[in-house]
Amino acid sequence: MKAELLSRRRQQKLLQEEKELEEKRERELRKQEAERAFQAWVNRKQSQQRGSQSTDSSSKEDEVVSRAVAQAESQGAFEAWLERKRQQRRDEELRRRLRDLELSATARPKASREEAQAAYVRWLRRKREEERQRRLSSRGPDRRQAALSARSLRALELYLQSDEFCRYPELVL
Repeated sequence: MKAELLSRRRQQKLLQEEKELEEKRERELRKQEAERAFQAWVNRKQSQQRGSQSTDSSSKEDEVVSRAVAQAESQGAFEAWLERKRQQRRDEELRRRLRDLELSATARPKASREEAQAAYVRWLRRKREEERQRRLSSRGPDRRQAALSARSLRALELYLQSDEFCRYPELVL
């Protein structure tokens, strides 16, 4: 039992050491990759500067190249460049996460068949009511009165001739 426990601990320790070595190798590889990328960036800058200067001033060209190389070789410039790159990656990751959050917030779950049917019926009723209101508003006052039934016209006429209507003349428009 004790021997088994010790062998497990040894295995865990060996695995931990292997993991640390692998992480160290990965860090070194990333650092080398970053240095190569930085060197490529410096080379591009140098070629841009050479292209922007006139061809007759070769001594100035050499001076600019030597300055760029000196800057590239300085550890501070590389570290600053590397930090900017890291910040750009972080910003890009944050923007991507925000975009994903916005998309997930606006995405609505699909409605069930019953919900869709109910929404369609509500929409259809609303459209019918709008159409009815539009038709009523398009009719003139004469057409509205003509649309009233003869019975309602007779009831209105009787009311207008009644004593009750004559008692309250202020109600007449």
